[in-house]
Amino acid sequence: MKNVVTKSKLQKTAIGKGLLRELAKPMAWITWWDFQEFIRQYNLWCYSNTECLDKLPTELEWEYAARGGYEAGSEFEKTLPFVANQIKQYAWTKPHSKNGATIIGRWQASYGFYDLFGNVQELTNSLFVAEIIQGKVGGLTTRGGSYQDQAKTLSSAFRREIELYKAKEDREGKISEITESLSPTTGIRLAIGTLFSPSPRFSEQIETEYKTYTKTFRGQTAAGKSIGETSSGGIWKNMVKRFNLELKKSELKAVAAIEKLTEKAKKRDTALSRELVIEKEENRKLTQALITQKYTFKKKTC
Repeated sequence: MKNVVTKSKLQKTAIGKGLLRELAKPMAWITWWDFQEFIRQYNLWCYSNTECLDKLPTELEWEYAARGGYEAGSEFEKTLPFVANQIKQYAWTKPHSKNGATIIGRWQASYGFYDLFGNVQELTNSLFVAEIIQGKVGGLTTRGGSYQDQAKTLSSAFRREIELYKAKEDREGKISEITESLSPTTGIRLAIGTLFSPSPRFSEQIETEYKTYTKTFRGQTAAGKSIGETSSGGIWKNMVKRFNLELKKSELKAVAAIEKLTEKAKKRDTALSRELVIEKEENRKLTQALITQKYTFKKKTC
């Protein structure tokens, strides 16, 4: 017998598809405190099943990931991790984002990350600081921009300050109510953290993995080439060894130069001594000649 598709079934299917589509979009319209509660509950659940820790990324962590991290190489310092005129292939922004946020992963990934730019801006774990030297912090900091931003304004360094609370004013302009801030353009992206070790066994595991890391991957990084360890005793030790060798060479060169100057000075002193002896002998002869001449003159006058 054929299945009869009724209007009611079609409505339920449409509602189901619509719900799935909405759930596929980034979460927004949530306060900072609700995000933190979600992260807290998620970590409690995660710890009961495995060993993990998730958190909001700091600004440095977010920008490092956005720029491509170690994989980016010389491209790391560029404004965007892709060609600027191709941003619409990677980010949901104006002028083509007309209907709010879109589903996650709709566009191409940049170094494995989807929707780093546009769609909804992402809260970080850092308070907004205009300049570090000022020492003054403000509200919350978001990164990446949202669907309300123009594509040409976005970059890996783009950041925005948003308020933690909002004040509602009455008709007389007086504050009547303080509410927690929330926005349709603001969401979160979790980062895996390693703030502490939950058990001795976990510490041993981290230590083992770190030793492997220092002997392999870290040695390929700029930092690793400066301080990393290698099987031959460490690049840093080799650098110190080379420095000591260069220092020894410099010392030997300095000693040789001093000896050369000393020898030159001795030769100069010897030459001066000879000149003085010759001059002294000439003066003696001249004096003797004068005495002889004077004696002869006296003898003639007598």
